Amino acid sequence: MFFRAARGWALALALLSPVLAGAAGTVRSAAAAAPAAAQPADGYLIRLTRPAPVGQKYQYVANATIVQSLTADVAGQTRTLQPRSLSVRFEGVEEVLAVNNLGEPSKVVYTVERCTSRQGKKEINIVQPGLQVTVEADKWKSRMDISQGALTIQDEMLLRPVLALPATDGVSDDECYGTMQKQKVGDSWPVRPEALAKAVELGKQLLDR
Repeated sequence: MFFRAARGWALALALLSPVLAGAAGTVRSAAAAAPAAAQPADGYLIRLTRPAPVGQKYQYVANATIVQSLTADVAGQTRTLQPRSLSVRFEGVEEVLAVNNLGEPSKVVYTVERCTSRQGKKEINIVQPGLQVTVEADKWKSRMDISQGALTIQDEMLLRPVLALPATDGVSDDECYGTMQKQKVGDSWPVRPEALAKAVELGKQLLDR
């Protein structure tokens, strides 16, 4: 079975892991480096989206931090209450049920091994281990269903940062940051401003909802 971390966290963890290892005082010996492969004369194709075959299963891990703030009008004065934050941890097995034209998962089912939220020292279960959560991409936000009982609005709010799929009308990382031309090591290319603007606007609309 393959291992997959939530999009956006995998890169951050990869960048931070040498720092974290050093801070923890952990030392690991590295295997001898293999000889570098010769670079193709015309460069490499750049693809940021990795297709996921239908039926593929992954050991899936995701973390998120949610910050909640509230501004209120009290006796004619605007007051901002102290923000509170909580962390969400999800571990389980992800099975791909359907993909979009880019090969990104558009419908998946997660078998829960751990799904908790923590605020301070208090940790609670969002979804009990052993249950399944089915997630299907939609135009604005993913639809979620659980194998037993029903998810509350609060449950969905906590689950979306760790389980949401790309919107059906969204744009991919390749459309925002990719290039159709082959590139050599050290090359750079501009982002695609129209696609990036659309991605930012969709993000704002999702937050408004």
